[in-house]
Amino acid sequence: MVTAGDLTAAHGKTDHFLDIPVTEVMTRTPKTTTPTEIAGAAVRVMEQHGIMALPVLDGGRKLVGMVHLHDLMKAGAA
Repeated sequence: MVTAGDLTAAHGKTDHFLDIPVTEVMTRTPKTTTPTEIAGAAVRVMEQHGIMALPVLDGGRKLVGMVHLHDLMKAGAA
């Protein structure tokens, strides 16, 4: 997964950050949630780690969606 934070960090390393391979920029072990996780738990993870979005993974660790902090706030979970 490549986050805005990953891109900001890469940009700070060199003026030619678009030439850096994705594998050197990406977050290899991002924080995640599951479809059955309570929304409040996802909000806590985001707040603890200063992130705005979480990948949603099924039991086989397959990506099934993304949840964004603003969406959770609109839904009243935050």
